[in-house]
Amino acid sequence: MAASPNISREPRQDVAPTIVDAAPTLVDIDSTAPVLSGADLPFQGDGDRTFTLHTADVIGAGGQGTVVATTDEEGRTFVAKIAYQPHAVRDRLARRAVLGYLRRLMAEHPLGEEHFRETHLMPLYATGQISDEVPGLGESTYDVVVMPLCDDAFTRDGASFEELRDRIIPQAASALAHLHDEGIVHRDVKPKNLYLLEGEVVLGDFGISSVLEEGRDTGATKVDRRTPGYSPHSSVVQRENDWYALGYTIWTLYNGGRHPHQTLIDGDDLSAVLAGGRPVAFEARAPEHETLGQLIYGLTYAHPQGRLGYEDIQRWLADPDAFRYRDPLDAAAMAGPAGYQFEGKVYESRATLVTALANNWEKAKRHLYTHGLEDYFRKLGETDLAVALNDITDRDPDTLPEDENGDEDLGLSRALTLIDPARGAVFWRGEAVVPGASAVDALFARASATPLGFYRLIADEEAVRDLLGIVAVAGFSGPARAGLKWLREHEGANAGEKVDRVLAVLEATAADKQAVRAFAVRYGSDGWAAWVQRNLKAYHGRTGAGDRLIRAVGSTAVDDSAPLAATAEARARLVQRADDMAAHTEASPHIHHFGIVRASEAVVPATAAGYFTAELFGRPVPRGFVTELMEVSATDKGAVAWARKHLRGARSDTLAEDAVAALEEAASQIDALADAEGKHAPVDGLSKPAFFGRLVLAVAFVLLVCFVTPRFTFGSWKNGVVNAGEPLATAATVLISPTGMGENSVYPDALWDISAVPTATFTGAALLGFLAAAATVLAPKFASAAFAIRGVRTRGQTRRRATALRKEAARIAEGGGEAACWITGNEEGPVPVARDTSAFIAKTRARRHPEATATALSKGFFWGGALIAAAGVTIVTASGLGYGAWADLASETGWYFLQDQLIWGIAYCGLAALSFAVIAVARREHPTMVTLTLLTIACVIPFLVLFAGTIGIFIVVLYFIFSLFRR
Repeated sequence: MAASPNISREPRQDVAPTIVDAAPTLVDIDSTAPVLSGADLPFQGDGDRTFTLHTADVIGAGGQGTVVATTDEEGRTFVAKIAYQPHAVRDRLARRAVLGYLRRLMAEHPLGEEHFRETHLMPLYATGQISDEVPGLGESTYDVVVMPLCDDAFTRDGASFEELRDRIIPQAASALAHLHDEGIVHRDVKPKNLYLLEGEVVLGDFGISSVLEEGRDTGATKVDRRTPGYSPHSSVVQRENDWYALGYTIWTLYNGGRHPHQTLIDGDDLSAVLAGGRPVAFEARAPEHETLGQLIYGLTYAHPQGRLGYEDIQRWLADPDAFRYRDPLDAAAMAGPAGYQFEGKVYESRATLVTALANNWEKAKRHLYTHGLEDYFRKLGETDLAVALNDITDRDPDTLPEDENGDEDLGLSRALTLIDPARGAVFWRGEAVVPGASAVDALFARASATPLGFYRLIADEEAVRDLLGIVAVAGFSGPARAGLKWLREHEGANAGEKVDRVLAVLEATAADKQAVRAFAVRYGSDGWAAWVQRNLKAYHGRTGAGDRLIRAVGSTAVDDSAPLAATAEARARLVQRADDMAAHTEASPHIHHFGIVRASEAVVPATAAGYFTAELFGRPVPRGFVTELMEVSATDKGAVAWARKHLRGARSDTLAEDAVAALEEAASQIDALADAEGKHAPVDGLSKPAFFGRLVLAVAFVLLVCFVTPRFTFGSWKNGVVNAGEPLATAATVLISPTGMGENSVYPDALWDISAVPTATFTGAALLGFLAAAATVLAPKFASAAFAIRGVRTRGQTRRRATALRKEAARIAEGGGEAACWITGNEEGPVPVARDTSAFIAKTRARRHPEATATALSKGFFWGGALIAAAGVTIVTASGLGYGAWADLASETGWYFLQDQLIWGIAYCGLAALSFAVIAVARREHPTMVTLTLLTIACVIPFLVLFAGTIGIFIVVLYFIFSLFRR
C-alpha cells in the first residue's frame, strides 16, 4: 500500500549541493524567433515519412523557435518546430540526446506512437536539420522537430481545481518522472508547454532540456535560458528545478492562466520571489482548495533540500484533504507543540497519526507493543487512553501476543480506533473498514470476484488471517475468532476444507447470505460434484448400472438458497453419488484414445470435459469444472495462470503412468494372442503312434466291409449288376409314391435306370463314403494345419499392433504422445479414438480355434461320408437279396409279410443304420462293441436282416438322443 499522504513535509536532506563547473550566460527567454522564407520546404529527417514544412503558415513563435503547419504525403496535418541550433557543443549534444530518447519511445514503447497515453510526453515523428534562405539574410540551418497538432487550452483558459487534481497534476508529474528517470531535466515547464492530445495532457518543447551525467544529480550549461516566473534563482541544472516550475505552473493555471507574480514579472522585479519569499499568498476559491496551496508551497520552496517532488505529489493525490506541508522558513510552525514521531516525521494531529500508523502497519504494531504510543499519551496526560492501550498489549487475551489466540493485528486495529474515535471506519492492515454486515458483504464481493482468486486467497494463510481479521473489526469477533481457532487447530487441512470454513464464517456474518450460499454450492469444495450434475450430458452409461449411476446424480436436489448447514447432508449425498459415478468412469483420455475399455467402467465421458484429469483441493475433478473456473475468472489473469500451472495438468504424471501401464498390459495381451496363433494341439489328445494306429484300423475295417459284404449275398455278381438298384428303387417308390411300381407308378423307369449302373460304382461310392467318415479322426490335424497357415499371416499383424502400443506408451512416459493434448490443453470435444485395442483383442480371441474347426470338419466328414457309404452298401448288398431270396424265406418261414416291399425298405434302411453304427463305434463314441457284433451278424444272415435293421434304427436314434444330452 502506498505511503500515507497525511504528513507534515520536512525539508529534504538527500538533494545534492549546487555544483557549478562553468559560469553560464543568463538569457531570459524572449520573443526573438527565426525568420523564415515562407516557402514550402520538404523534410524527412530521421523518420521514414516525408513532410512538407509550410513556413508561411506560422502557428506560433517564441524564443525557442517558430512553429509552422506541416503535412505528410497523405495530407495529414502536423506541426514542426523550427529552432536555432545551440552554439555550445554541450548544449547541442544534450539536445541530440533528449530528442534521441523521445524518438526511441516511438519505436520501443509498447504503445508505439501512442506512448503519450502512458508517458505524457510529446510524441516526435521526425527530427533533423533543414536549411532556409531568406532574401537579405542569407541561408540558415535550423533544427526541426515534427509533432502532432495539439490543443493549447491551458494557455488560454487555465484550469479548475478538479481538472488540476484529476488530470493535469498527475499527468504532468508522470511526464517529468519519466524524463528524470532517464537523467533528463526539462528546464522549461510552464503552462504554454502543456498541451492536450486526444484527451491526454502532454509535456512538450524540449528545446533547452539537458542531460545529467551518469551518477550525478546536477549539471551545468553554457547558456542558462529560463522563463521568468518559472525558474528558481539557480543556474544549476537539476531535477528539483522542474518541480519548482511545475509548482508555479499549477498556481498559474489555478489563477485562470495568470501568473501569481505577473505584476512583478511585468516590472522585471522578481527579486523577492527568487530570494525565497512569497509576495502574493495563495488564495483558495473554496475551503477544500486550501490543500492545493499546501502542495504549491512545497513545490515552490526556494531551496532544493526542502522542495517537494514526485513522491510528495503522489501522496497529495492519494488524499489531498489530509496533506500538510510545514514550511521550513515558518518559524511559528517550527515552534509549535511537539507531536508523536513516527518513521522520521512528527505528527501533531491524531487523525494524521492514525492514518500514518495504518499505512505502515508492521512498524505501527511495534510502536504499540513496545508501549511507545502508550507512553506518549501518558505524557500528554491522557491517562485513560494510555490505560486502554495497555490493556490491549498486556491484558486482553484476544490481543495479548503471548496468548495462543492473541492477534497483534486485531490489537493495533482496536488501538487506532481508540486513538481516533471520531473516525467512522476502523483499520485492518492499512485498509479502512466501516463496521457492520455491509463491510462483510464488500469483503466477500472483493474476495470472491473470481472463484480462482478466492482459492488463491484461501491458499495463503496470511491472507486468510487478514480476511477473518476484517470480519472481526467489522464487529463480528466471535465468528472470526472461531474461524481463526479452527485454522490453528487444523494446520494440515487442505484448501477445500479451508474454503468451506471461511465461507461458513462469511455466511454467518454477511448481510447478503444468499450470495455466499450460491457461491459455496457452486464453487465450494463440493463444487465439482455440482458441475457434474449440471453437465450429465458429458457422460454416458455403457451398461444399465452406468445409466443408474448417472440418474442417481441427476436426481439429487441441492437448494443453493438454503443455509449451508441445512444443505450439508444433501451436498454430501451428491458428492457420494458423483464419487460413485467417477469410480466407474475412465480415468484418462489416454486410455479411451487407444480404444481400451475396462470391465469396471460402467460410465464413460462423452467429451474431454468429463474426464477427471484436473486436480483441485487434493482430489481429481473433471477438467470441464476447471475450464469453467478459468472462464469465470478470466479477468484475474494471475489466478488463471496459477490455475493452469496447478490445476489442469496437476495429475498429468499420474495419468500418464496409468496410461502407460494400460498400454503395456494391452500389448502383452496382444503378444500372447500372437504366440497362440496356430499352436493348438489336436483335441483327441492321442500320441502320434496311437493316432496312426487308429487311422490304419479304421481304413482296414472300411475295406473289409466294402469288399467282403457283397460276397455273402445269395446272388451273384451278374445278378447284382442287373438287380442292384431294384431294392432301393422299390423302397423309394413305396415311401414316395402311393401308387407303387405298377403301370401307374410315378417312377416307371426308375428300376431300369438304377439297375443299369455298374455295381462297382456303388462299391466305390461306399468306399469313398467310409473313407470320408473314417477321416474324422484326422479332423483335428486338418484344423490345426489350417489354423497354423492362417496364423503365419495374422501373427505378424498382431505383433505390429503390440509394437505400436509400446511405442506410444514410451512417448506418453516422456511427456508427449498422441493424447497429450487431452491432458494439458483446452480441447473439450469428443476424444478421438486412434486404435480399437479392446475390440481388436476381443475379435482375435473370438477367432475360430482348432477345436471349433476340428468339430466342424468332423461332423461334415462323418455325416457326409456315412450317408454315401450307407447308400452304396445298401445297394450292393441288396443285389443278392432279390425277389427269389425273399420269396423263399417267406415260404419256408410262413412269414409272407416279408414279401411286402415296405419290409424291404425297412430292411435296407437297417443296413444303412449298420454303417452309421460301425463308424460311430470306430470313432469311440459308443462305450461298447456289442452293436458292432450284432450289426455284423445282421449283414451275413438274411433271416436277421429285418431285426438287425430295426435294432440299428433304434440304436441310431438312441445314440443321437444320448449324444444331445451328453453334449
